[in-house]
Amino acid sequence: CIFDALFDGCGSEDQHGSTLSATSRTPRNVALYARHFQRGRMHLQGRKDLLAMKSFWCALNVNRGMFGDLHPRNATMLIDIGDILLKDRADIRRSLKFYQAALDVMRLCLGDRHSALAALLNRIGQIFIQRAEHDKAMLYFSECLALEDKADDHSALQRADAVFGIGQVYFGRSEYTMALEYYRIALQMQMQHFGPTHKNAATIIHHIGILKVTTGHYTEAFSYCMEALRMRRLELGDSHASVGESLNAVASICINKGQYENAFPILKEALKIQQNALGHVHIDVARTLNNVGVALNERGKANRAINIFLNAIDIVENM
Repeated sequence: CIFDALFDGCGSEDQHGSTLSATSRTPRNVALYARHFQRGRMHLQGRKDLLAMKSFWCALNVNRGMFGDLHPRNATMLIDIGDILLKDRADIRRSLKFYQAALDVMRLCLGDRHSALAALLNRIGQIFIQRAEHDKAMLYFSECLALEDKADDHSALQRADAVFGIGQVYFGRSEYTMALEYYRIALQMQMQHFGPTHKNAATIIHHIGILKVTTGHYTEAFSYCMEALRMRRLELGDSHASVGESLNAVASICINKGQYENAFPILKEALKIQQNALGHVHIDVARTLNNVGVALNERGKANRAINIFLNAIDIVENM
């Protein structure tokens, strides 16, 4: 069964859930599904993510009881739960299980080439990027590009995201020329359809900056990273996690140029934003702490650097 062993500890099956028969499409059960689902949305808006996850799980089981496992609404709720696990708890392993279950449902309901699969394929591809499983990521991004093209804004956005994802795969393989080519194609696609202020354009520009840091082109890198930072502050606000990511990138350029004293206040701001937005146990927090450790070590403060590195390692191990 697609749903076997998905939910291991975030909640339990509701008494009205999967025990319902497939013929239980009564007004009471329809109302029960709607109540659980709306409660989940309400909890999400109130940032009560664990309660939202439990409500979606209950709604999912009611829907399964009424319509069986293969119903598009099941996929929607599986994606909602996967999103919460990935965002709030940084639980990549379990979010991937929910996304893959949702993808199985969508394939069986809609077929293998339906454009509605695109966003989910990109989500899963990005998880494999985070796990440094680049060959698997490439499969999902390539599949996204092979879907039916609806020639609308949503389809264009997903295709641009897939092209960007392929650039990330090449970056992960240290094939920087190919990575830059795909980043530039993705950026052109974004600009053509959505203009220069779309948040995804800032993400691509940020990653071009990271590539330039990696290849030692620090002046170009600084320009790209500062532009991404400006765009993210404008579009997302000063307290958004992406702003923290951009600040960390700018700080890394300072470190690579030996400007350690310039890096420290930038890292302090980045860390504050990321911990407030993401919590203390998140991969982006670990990355920023790693840069703090590097800067401290280069300034001859080895003991403090070691403690910071150990903290970063502890975060990664506890994710």
